[in-house]
Amino acid sequence: RTMSVEIRTTFSNNNRTFSVGDTLVGKVTLSTPSLLKHDGIELFLEGFITVQRNNAFNFSDMPVRTTGGKSADLICKHSTLAKAGKLSAGTYEFEFKTKIEKDEVDLQETYHGLCISVYYQIRVEVRRNLLQQNIVKLEEVFLEVPSVKDGRKLETLKIDLKNQTTGRSIEEPSHKFAVKGDVAAGGVCDVRKPIYGKLMIEHSQVQVESVDVILRRIEQWSQHGSMHESDIVNLQVCEGNIQFNQYIPFKVVFPQHAVAPTLSLSSNISVKYSLVVLITFENRTTTSETYPISVVRKPTQ
Repeated sequence: RTMSVEIRTTFSNNNRTFSVGDTLVGKVTLSTPSLLKHDGIELFLEGFITVQRNNAFNFSDMPVRTTGGKSADLICKHSTLAKAGKLSAGTYEFEFKTKIEKDEVDLQETYHGLCISVYYQIRVEVRRNLLQQNIVKLEEVFLEVPSVKDGRKLETLKIDLKNQTTGRSIEEPSHKFAVKGDVAAGGVCDVRKPIYGKLMIEHSQVQVESVDVILRRIEQWSQHGSMHESDIVNLQVCEGNIQFNQYIPFKVVFPQHAVAPTLSLSSNISVKYSLVVLITFENRTTTSETYPISVVRKPTQ
């Protein structure tokens, strides 16, 4: 019976995180309580980009693979663990290794977004005859892809918010205020390292209720400019009774897999990021400023 067969996939690298050029080594353990007839046991290394909004995306210049939604293959490698035959009741182990290497398109880093995802997996499939359902086991693996060096370095962003700079806020404050600060997020940010910064309320005619620093991602797809913004980190730097002329330090950590290096694949798909400084005043007015940032993965030394 299909439900009684158990398949477990283990890897020599316990965290299942790899780089392009690595050889993925592991073992498939299959346990069956009774005789199992099969038409072959296959292993696939698969990687693909998916877009959740089905009608918005066109993969006109990439190899397409459709399985009910919109997706594009990045890699698909196959190996045979066992030829067609029978397995008596018991536990069996099948070792495997497969190299992670570029095929027709560049491999992208693992990324779990709301609308766009880059996903890699090992799929083990026990093939059955036409009257029986194949037995499938999926296990996600993660890929880290160093960015191409372009000479850019980390720089300091200068924060300077005053009432004259408003106009993009939810409710524009009319009182006078000034907020200054420095954020180490200019040029390029390494996804492995936090963003450090500091903010100071110089003065405000209305009490500042809170200061937030938001890490925002912008997912864009299709030639028609479909776009979705989502906040992935919302850090409240301070709240209530805030002293003037005193720097408040903060640190923003990039969540693993929710942030990957800035992605731009052909003319159809991109993932970009920005930092937003949001000031909320006691009278419920707000002001904000958005600072685009570029995220990379620097090669390990």
